[in-house]
Amino acid sequence: MQVSNDEVKQVEISKLQKTVESLNSELDAAKSTIMSECNNNALLKSQLELSIKEKSELESRLNGMVELNKENAVLKIFSDLCP
Repeated sequence: MQVSNDEVKQVEISKLQKTVESLNSELDAAKSTIMSECNNNALLKSQLELSIKEKSELESRLNGMVELNKENAVLKIFSDLCP
């Protein structure tokens, strides 16, 4: 009877060890996924910051063009008045 109980305990311990190993594998996979997502987020953040900077530069250039168009319109009016 004693051997039987020891065997049962050993089988249970073995099952628990396999469960722990399986959970450790899942944890490692989750850690790997998180690291990958963090890297992707860092890349996307960098791209977003670059896009924001480019947008700001384009808006500035557009505002400059609008001002030039206004000046051109005024100059055209004056050139039409003074032949």
